[in-house]
Amino acid sequence: MSFTRAAERPPLQPRTSAACKNVPVPQRWPALPTTVDGFVTSLHRCVLSEEPHAPGFADYTRRLRGGTLTPQEIYAEFFRNQSGASVERFANTLYGCILFRDPDPSSYDTIVTGLRAGRLTRSTLVQSIFGSAEFTNRILPVLRGLG
Repeated sequence: MSFTRAAERPPLQPRTSAACKNVPVPQRWPALPTTVDGFVTSLHRCVLSEEPHAPGFADYTRRLRGGTLTPQEIYAEFFRNQSGASVERFANTLYGCILFRDPDPSSYDTIVTGLRAGRLTRSTLVQSIFGSAEFTNRILPVLRGLG
């Protein structure tokens, strides 16, 4: 399975509604974070749909700053906590919270169909995203440089 960019427009651009042509619609996915605190907050909100809790937030940020936890490890932990989500929500969240964009239709269909049929697992998909050129070349360098 490959993860490709299918969108013609650049990612993370405000979308506009046909009904309100000049009024930007809020982005569905967060912007790529620029700080450790922003990264952990983004994961809580995006993956778990909740605000960070003080003890867990402090632990994650301390471990990321100290180098005892990698961005991939924290992603994997957060996605393990999303095991009850529907396959559709999981597919969208996987792309939105790790690649900060919507999945292309082909990848979305492959993920949803594969999960339903038992040919794919959620943890394998998370690891596949980490191995993608998009994550390696566009996302990971930013996450490694978080301040």
